[in-house]
Amino acid sequence: KRGRSKERRSDCPLVTLAMALDASGFVRRVQFFAGNASEPSTLKDMLTGLDAAPRATVVMDAGISTEANLRWLRDQGYHYVVVSKLRRRQFDPAQATEVQSAGGVTIKLQRVLDAQGHVLLYCHSPAREQKDRAIDEAKASGLEAALARLHASLSKPKGRQDAATIMQRLGRLKQRFARAAQHYEIGVTTDPEDQRITAITWDKRTKPGSAATHPGVYCLRTTLVEQDNAALWRTYTMLTELESVFRSLKTDLGLRPVFHRIDRRVEGHLFISV
Repeated sequence: KRGRSKERRSDCPLVTLAMALDASGFVRRVQFFAGNASEPSTLKDMLTGLDAAPRATVVMDAGISTEANLRWLRDQGYHYVVVSKLRRRQFDPAQATEVQSAGGVTIKLQRVLDAQGHVLLYCHSPAREQKDRAIDEAKASGLEAALARLHASLSKPKGRQDAATIMQRLGRLKQRFARAAQHYEIGVTTDPEDQRITAITWDKRTKPGSAATHPGVYCLRTTLVEQDNAALWRTYTMLTELESVFRSLKTDLGLRPVFHRIDRRVEGHLFISV
């Protein structure tokens, strides 16, 4: 079926492959869904098909860990470790403990309890901090350069100065550079006589609790309140290790692209890859 493609392949129909793996990376459950299936909707079928034991721990990424799925997991007696979707970050190095990654990198962990009794584990990674800073700098530079070009165009003879057109362009820039735009206050100056925009101004005010103020910080949310910080973090890092399984499937094992059109041949191709 035609659905949303992360690779923007709107020219082809898609097929959804759902997989559940154990801690060692071996496939325990696999199922094929239509290409327009929503990823969060596949979780119940996968775990029901696995007949997973009560109080088993499910480790998921943010895309599938909707509030409805988390509520269902709690009702079924499962534990979970997920990346929190909280927009506001917090991190106090003075209250953090440390753990060594497999590569010898020091990860700092700060533990907080939320109103629902979850453990919120704020994690700081030096490598992620570098990545966050680089992304923020690139996005901010891109937004400011685009705003400067738009401002300069106002003084050109054929520059569109009517408010509707300029506001539309500003909206597109905010959408394109959404990560950076949240830190900017953008204003316009209008000619009182003909209501045409004569200038565009912007002022950077970093939003508190964002990736810009807390680079390298991400938050894990879990029901495993009795485990220590290091055990919780190592449980989550299994997910990053398992992602290498998917990378191998997509590249070395030829999972995609799929050149078949008949359902049974599509399923056969995916099954052989798995």
